[in-house]
Amino acid sequence: MLFIHEDDLVSIVVRTTGKRNISFLNEAIESIASNRYRPIEVIVVAQTEDEDFVKAIGELTAIYQFSDFLISIIINQTSQDQRTRNLNLGIDQARGRYIGFLDDDDIFYENHIEALITPLKEIECFSWSYGNIALALCSTDGSNRIVNKNYDAPFGRDFDLDTLFQGNFIPIHAYLIDRNRINQDLLIFDEKFELAEDYAFLLRLAVNYRPYYVRELEIGRAHV
Repeated sequence: MLFIHEDDLVSIVVRTTGKRNISFLNEAIESIASNRYRPIEVIVVAQTEDEDFVKAIGELTAIYQFSDFLISIIINQTSQDQRTRNLNLGIDQARGRYIGFLDDDDIFYENHIEALITPLKEIECFSWSYGNIALALCSTDGSNRIVNKNYDAPFGRDFDLDTLFQGNFIPIHAYLIDRNRINQDLLIFDEKFELAEDYAFLLRLAVNYRPYYVRELEIGRAHV
């Protein structure tokens, strides 16, 4: 059993769906496991009524049973698209002071969590941070490591609230939140939104709290 201090714990909520190939989820979890930072808690929220998919998730996560990070599963048994509720289910179970998000068709690079959490721990006036995300085509090599095969223009720029209102340049997996430094009423996704739920959440967060922008090379990639 791992004994952790929850003030250091980073909780990552990972959404997946039975309509997706299980290999996407496998790649996403592997990318979290490859991160240098510890401790990490992974909360997989699966929206599915497919018992075979649920079984496959159980087999996949069992691989990490004796690893150095925590992993748990929430099954949202519905045929409806409840992408927003899935995020809230994960947040409700998250135990870490720091919380981030990753959809199953995106990945973190190995410096992702370390790069985002460092300014939050060192500079008390910031409650969330974000960094650059690339658009890339990736695969795994013979050692099952993620290999970046093609690269496109990254998301990421200096923070400007007016520009953010014009269009979202901070994808959901680009940021990390210190939940101890924000109003807890903000740490919920509006389930009235069936699309752009992450953008609506981000705007409410950004209006109230200015983020720290991590000017590093890419810390993750979005699915192409």
